[in-house]
Amino acid sequence: MLSDRSLFAFNFIPENTQKLLDLGCGNGSTANEYFAKAKEVYGLEIKESAVSEGKRLNPEIKFFLTSDGTFPFKDKFFDVIVMTDVFEHVINEKLVIEEVRRTLKTKGCLILSVPHKGLLGWLDPFNLKFQFPRLYKWWKGQKFNPDIYKIDDWHRHYSLEDLKKFLEAEFEIETVHRGGLIIYPLTWLFNDMLLHKFPILRKIFTDKIMRFFFNLDYKINFRRFGYHIILKAKKL
Repeated sequence: MLSDRSLFAFNFIPENTQKLLDLGCGNGSTANEYFAKAKEVYGLEIKESAVSEGKRLNPEIKFFLTSDGTFPFKDKFFDVIVMTDVFEHVINEKLVIEEVRRTLKTKGCLILSVPHKGLLGWLDPFNLKFQFPRLYKWWKGQKFNPDIYKIDDWHRHYSLEDLKKFLEAEFEIETVHRGGLIIYPLTWLFNDMLLHKFPILRKIFTDKIMRFFFNLDYKINFRRFGYHIILKAKKL
């Protein structure tokens, strides 16, 4: 079931899309929903294990691997490229945007979502280990892994101005939504705490309840204060 950012991304996809690429698709559980609007759905992923699982669970999706950030597709191949919660993790941001530009058709649609440099960006649970290391260690308890500092780097946040610099004159931004203020990060932290500290209570606060609060928070456009930003842009 789609929620918060992925639901917004789905709503941004034009009807009767021919070829759609989900960049950083994981096992394709979200990309599989895009068939409601796209005839062909492709998935590009850096993890071989995710692709193997995806081919088993979602065989309708055409999965591809990349090891260096380049796309194994011809120029102007896609009508829509969706990149939700991926850009902040890539090593070479400029290369990825260039590959998006290269493989997207003229007037094609780019849907991009990233953490936003908003008022409460410091609450990012993925950066807790850097900002509050002692609290993070206590939070994880027996699940604490000291190697997390090597495995998981700083979770990047972007302002609208940052994204405009990457897209520059080759894309026209049509829609911007900055959703979520405090419910999303606090609910995520609360959920994580239940998993590690109070697993019995976690059974009460189901994913359905969490998703309800995520969606509620994300629907509101908090503009420059928002915790997360998603945009729809047209390639010129």
